[in-house]
Amino acid sequence: MFSTGIATFSVFILIIFSIVFLLKKWPVGGANYFLALAFVLMVISNLSVTLLHYARSFKPYDLLASYFPAHCISALLIAPSLYLYICILCGHRPIHWKKLLFHFTPALLPGTLYLLYFASQPEPMQIHLLMNHQHATHWMVAALNSVFCAQTATYFIICLRKVYALRHVNYDIEAGGKLINIQWLVYFFAIALVGLGIYLLLGFLSGFSHIRLTAGLYIYTALAAYLAFYSVWNSQRDVPLIPLPEISIPLPEADEPVKQPIKTEIDSQLLAMLTTEMETSKPYLDGKCDECKVASLLHIAPCRLSQLINT
Repeated sequence: MFSTGIATFSVFILIIFSIVFLLKKWPVGGANYFLALAFVLMVISNLSVTLLHYARSFKPYDLLASYFPAHCISALLIAPSLYLYICILCGHRPIHWKKLLFHFTPALLPGTLYLLYFASQPEPMQIHLLMNHQHATHWMVAALNSVFCAQTATYFIICLRKVYALRHVNYDIEAGGKLINIQWLVYFFAIALVGLGIYLLLGFLSGFSHIRLTAGLYIYTALAAYLAFYSVWNSQRDVPLIPLPEISIPLPEADEPVKQPIKTEIDSQLLAMLTTEMETSKPYLDGKCDECKVASLLHIAPCRLSQLINT
């Protein structure tokens, strides 16, 4: 009963977060569509697990007979959605549909295979699978749990490395005309990996009993709350900009084109970051250096770099 209450509360919190992310406008709109998708998938996954846990606890066989384990697919799509969120957040590039297929298709495949197997079984076998689903006594259930843990850990490690690569610019990205600090994402993915390890450890120690489910829901809800809070908080705050020393610029000669002055502090900050990159990384020494490569070092779009240079 206690576990069912925890699961219900988790679903309620995730539904609120999903509505907030779907309705609110954000500085990085394209990125937060994938973040909203991740929260919707969390709702589907937790709701499915909640119904399953209720059915297994109170054994209403009518519910078990009509139950469909949607979490077998939705849970596998959460980590790729968070990865695409990080890609847009750090790179400011739209996601091509081929990239969506590349990440979502492998995630859909194992869950779809299991659901096809589940649907092909007679009703008594389906109920047996559901009753033992969290105990991983069936080899397909055990394999699906292993795929989920391995896939989630892999994506979280990749996301952690991608965000950590921004340490040379103090984790600042430009979004919506201001600088946003995303260092909190380093802590999020590090904590998420630790939480995944605790989830697996409790599973092995408890024999994959309801203790793992309860602990997993606690960890799941806490991580979702952390992600939602800091996403909203950092979408509304500016990072203090480093004041630049005043530079006296000589007036242009009569035959020189008049250059526009730097108009905003954001441009000044980006110009300082560009100067630092040129002095430290020296990308111009690479024969293949181009505008796209330099823009990727600053984590801004090439068109934004071109506009900055022209200014």
